Amino acid sequence: MVSGYSDISFASYLTNLQLEKTSNGVESTGVASVGINGNAKYHYSIPLPSGINGFTPQLGISYNSNLTKGSLGYGWTLSGPQSITRCQSSYFVDGEPGSISGEQSDKLCLNGMRLINVDGEYGAAETEYRTLSDTYQKIILHRGMQDSDSWFEVWDSDGIRSEYRQSVNLENGSPIFWYQTQMADLSGNLINYNYEPDSSGTNRTLYLSTVTYNGFSVKINYETANRKRSYFRAGSEFLDTLKVKTIDVFADSSTLVLTVSAHYDPKDANQDLLSKVTLSRYSSPEIDAFTIDWNTDGEEDFTDYSVALRGDFSEHQYSYRTFADVDGDGFPDYIGFAKNGVHVAFADGSGSYSSPLLLSHEFAEVNLVPKEDESDHKGGRREHRSMGMESSSRSERRGNGEGLGRRPDPNKEWNTLLHPRLLGDVNGDGKADIVGFGNYGVSVALSEGRKFRNAEQWLDTLGYIRSGWKQENKRYLADVNGDGLDDIVGFADRGVFVSLSDGTRFTAPQLWSQRFGAHQQYGERALGDFNGDGMADIVAFADKGVTVSLSPQVRLFLQRRYGQVSFERQDRGN
Repeated sequence: MVSGYSDISFASYLTNLQLEKTSNGVESTGVASVGINGNAKYHYSIPLPSGINGFTPQLGISYNSNLTKGSLGYGWTLSGPQSITRCQSSYFVDGEPGSISGEQSDKLCLNGMRLINVDGEYGAAETEYRTLSDTYQKIILHRGMQDSDSWFEVWDSDGIRSEYRQSVNLENGSPIFWYQTQMADLSGNLINYNYEPDSSGTNRTLYLSTVTYNGFSVKINYETANRKRSYFRAGSEFLDTLKVKTIDVFADSSTLVLTVSAHYDPKDANQDLLSKVTLSRYSSPEIDAFTIDWNTDGEEDFTDYSVALRGDFSEHQYSYRTFADVDGDGFPDYIGFAKNGVHVAFADGSGSYSSPLLLSHEFAEVNLVPKEDESDHKGGRREHRSMGMESSSRSERRGNGEGLGRRPDPNKEWNTLLHPRLLGDVNGDGKADIVGFGNYGVSVALSEGRKFRNAEQWLDTLGYIRSGWKQENKRYLADVNGDGLDDIVGFADRGVFVSLSDGTRFTAPQLWSQRFGAHQQYGERALGDFNGDGMADIVAFADKGVTVSLSPQVRLFLQRRYGQVSFERQDRGN
């Protein structure tokens, strides 16, 4: 709850804020709203002295319930100058999804809005852009986006011209962020923004340091945050280590006219909870601009249960059941594999589901143990020993279309114990697809929303007969390289094999780690993004503790045990 002397209204942001003095001299500029995703938002405009013709920096303190760590602690950040960043390609705009790689193939966004080139090659020097949803801004990139000294020039519909010159560079030297450094109106009045790294000098993160305009200067002072945040972009690590302490406004660079102070709750040092913001004019006593009451109202419990879908959903009806977003509406749907095919009950977002629909006759449960053909044997024994068994064979190295000529039959070969059928988005369209591990390879049926395409073979290995992958050789779907496509991660006897998805097939499996084998000392294994870099990592549970292996774009696996940290370099594919 935010309280104090601010005028709170749950509406969209006001375009013309009327600053009215209250009895304590604080302008009523606080506005609460609800974001497009249902997130709670609040914005307080810092009352800076007005510039010539009203040309004044728009600095503010903003809350977003979706934000965890901001420059003013949990959920809160200092808002104002804009930035241009590298961003991911998308299926909707580009026809295929992609991750931020630090290369020429990356896309660009202005304050989160995707940029579309209207004149020139994307990422090349002197290319002109517009925002995808037109905001009537003209954006010019000077020099190529891979050049360390590249910068942007932006004009808005009011004729205000902005420069984005100060950048943050990746390890390869190419910029990933371009920060707004100057604004100029039609009369030549200027607003200048300057950014500095933290005092250690080892961090790539830049912080807004000073703002100058019309004889005024704004200085932002920081202190070390209790809760630091680490995140990755294109394989480079960024650390967010500071939080705003005070904002001082000077006239003629020496006369202090305003101080805005951030106060944090001393009872919860781990979260950096902002408790109030105060103002002091000309070194007078502080007055509250607004206060924040953090509480834990509400019950931490599930609501009373209700029947969402009636019918027989036992293992006698469906041999395998799971939930995944098949139609891409953001709600997990029910998927059941039965004797006649794949049934889906679609979620409506209110806790209810449609009646199950038979969307595919493929991947039906047969409950038969497959027989091995003579072609799969040599001298009465298996010709291969495979990844799932003891050693590598030719079948490990073959990708799609280079096998023994035997193709999987998605209509005949499915058994719950021997043939995993998983749901994951393998082509990056936001809809969960069926990935089945059969006798002779991997079959994929792509989701089209309310139906599945016919299954196609994406890989001719990792199967039960051809490659010897058994029940104990677990296979998972997860995005291990950050491109937005789910990949196959398989735990063989001698380590972890990864088969990457390119949106149309899976590449030949490669050995990424000699740890975590099916018969090594580890028990349960799982995948998840544990360091927030957008790539799935491995967590394994053993008698001696928990081990986490990070999946970076560099081939470095971080091992953690008993609070000790050691590094092991793995060469993928060796």
